Amino acid sequence: MNTQTIIAKNKKKAALIAALGLLIMTIFAGIAFGMIHSNLVVMSNSEETFNNLLGQSTQFNFEILAWMMILILDIVVAFAFYYFFASTNMQLALFSATFRIIYTLFLSAGIYQLIQIAINIKNAYSSTEVMHHLVLFDKFWSRGLIIFGLHLIIVALLMFKTPKIPKFLSALMLFAGLCYFSVHTLYLIAPSLDLITHSIENKLAFPMAIGELSFALWLFIRGIRKPFLDTAQ
Repeated sequence: MNTQTIIAKNKKKAALIAALGLLIMTIFAGIAFGMIHSNLVVMSNSEETFNNLLGQSTQFNFEILAWMMILILDIVVAFAFYYFFASTNMQLALFSATFRIIYTLFLSAGIYQLIQIAINIKNAYSSTEVMHHLVLFDKFWSRGLIIFGLHLIIVALLMFKTPKIPKFLSALMLFAGLCYFSVHTLYLIAPSLDLITHSIENKLAFPMAIGELSFALWLFIRGIRKPFLDTAQ
């Protein structure tokens, strides 16, 4: 088996692992944030939030489990992207993986806040303490998404450099990365504009999500059809 064939097989495995990781992660994210967190947490009403979390602890625990699965999948995808793009530009691929790993550290800190709520809400915490941890969860996650945006920007650059990856997919990834970076940097540097920033984020939610998702679908379809014999294919 020659070197080119080995590289092709490794790239195909990396492509399929990254694709499946991203697609499964999308499902877990929809459950964790879209279906559970958004329904249980009312940031403007601490008492309602406290009662929701206390009365629906099973759902909240499942949300935490979903976030932990997302965390694991993020790490898997970071390494899969590295192996997929290493033949394009190893240094950029390493930077990309590093930024995604750093993002998972912020996400871990956020998940820890949710775990603290789950452990203490029945006996020790008041509604004020619960909201404090939820605010910290949002802050850690948002700071991490600045780093995540940089990761996507680097991935987009790698995609532009990799022949046969459609340029419109590279452009979608770049736009998603710029959106994540800009929106969450704005949350950080201009908290007085949070309502405006939140409105902008809602409007950009679809293009921010479609950047990685569209690339995941391409990787999956491309990966099962034929091997990546070289960077020109």
